[in-house]
Amino acid sequence: MSIYATFLALDGDDQPSPLVYRGSHINPTSDDPRGGALLMCGIPDHCHPDARGSIDDPGRPVEFLRLFAKEDPATYQGQAQGEATLVLDLAQVTELRDTLTWWIDSRTGDVDA
Repeated sequence: MSIYATFLALDGDDQPSPLVYRGSHINPTSDDPRGGALLMCGIPDHCHPDARGSIDDPGRPVEFLRLFAKEDPATYQGQAQGEATLVLDLAQVTELRDTLTWWIDSRTGDVDA
């Protein structure tokens, strides 16, 4: 049994899958094919020995976040299948959040790009 709980799943079930990567020389468009998956998972406090809450009285998730990415077969183009699972610590998650926030703000005009 996994200790991780899925917080976000971009896998075609509840949310659309990511766009298929077609190469560094091709500009992506919203009409591109979709496939693969991106999952973001955390460890609820009741699953970690240093944080022991309970299912009925949950506290904050522990300070590690798991990201999983899986390519769509269309992306392989004859190469090996691509999958990656990464565990980020709190400082890395904070940096990721700040970078994503900057990117969103630069797209919406809230900051200078």
